[in-house]
Amino acid sequence: MSKILCDSLYDKIKSEHQQFITELKTKPANDIILSAYEIVTKNEIMLYCENEDPDLTDEQFRFLLSRLALLDELYEYWCSNGELTSYDDIGIALKEIAKTSCWY
Repeated sequence: MSKILCDSLYDKIKSEHQQFITELKTKPANDIILSAYEIVTKNEIMLYCENEDPDLTDEQFRFLLSRLALLDELYEYWCSNGELTSYDDIGIALKEIAKTSCWY
């Protein structure tokens, strides 16, 4: 079942990313330039979810899928944690958000 949940996580992140880009396109060029780091980071999160299978339990996947703005939440967590710097650290961010918020 984790493969289905993994695909669902990617679909959720992809949908939120598309919405983010659509909203960004309505902003002035200067705002878009100032959002460059956010754009790149959110794109990396989406690519990670597309190409990797995060090491999460089914409960963790379900919790992440229940979040209303998971991409924003991941981005904020990424920005607030100076130790996360590489592509592989996205998996750590996913796990930490799920771990700190799950009931298990």
